[in-house]
Amino acid sequence: MDKPAQAAIRARGGMGEWLMSESCKQLQPCEAIYAYIGDAKSLAVNTRVGFRLARGPYLYVLASRTGTQESVDHLTEKVAAIGAF
Repeated sequence: MDKPAQAAIRARGGMGEWLMSESCKQLQPCEAIYAYIGDAKSLAVNTRVGFRLARGPYLYVLASRTGTQESVDHLTEKVAAIGAF
């Protein structure tokens, strides 16, 4: 990878943050995206992307601007019922 590409990725928070951010953008439009996060480095990256704890200790949600809190809460219940993924 050339220096300008490296600098561009570094400016976006690094490879992990850039990939997660862009991946989440590709999933739009949706009400919410869920992640099951147990690794400290993954947690750091994903919280910078915008994921927030939905159900402790590992279920995180990235709610979209189109979803209401009520709809995200309902989806969270359904996702939590699935268990670890």
